[in-house]
Amino acid sequence: MRRVTLVEVQQFGRLLFSRDGGLAVSGLLDGAYVSVVLRSRGLRPLLADQRSVCEEIDPSKGRRISEGVDAGLGVLPIAPTCLRRSIVALRAIQRRSSSAVLVIGVRKDGVSTRAHAWLEAEGEVINDHPDIATSYQIIATDRDLAMFPATASFD
Repeated sequence: MRRVTLVEVQQFGRLLFSRDGGLAVSGLLDGAYVSVVLRSRGLRPLLADQRSVCEEIDPSKGRRISEGVDAGLGVLPIAPTCLRRSIVALRAIQRRSSSAVLVIGVRKDGVSTRAHAWLEAEGEVINDHPDIATSYQIIATDRDLAMFPATASFD
């Protein structure tokens, strides 16, 4: 179990009493839910909750939503992994009848292989460094993940 820092609590508190307070609460509550489902049932059930949506979210709105849910995730005593952050933000975006693309990439790091997940909207990274996509070879998006078994765990 990770320790929550005072800075994370202060960030959550500041956001809680702003116009984006609902995003922080969403990150807190949905973050716990996503964590449990990832561990017990894998990724597919979380993607199955998607509603059909018409258009991708504006990248600046997507970044604002991601920052809000990150504040909520920051006060949970579990690590806010890249996949957790991306799924929680994606679900918050979808609740606003918009969409984004969940991207999973890999890269060689010496003798090991590293994986990373992030969100994109209109071709822009919205919940990570803008150039992160150039550091990884994309292997799947949420639209491709139907190929994984329902029990696959990505925690």
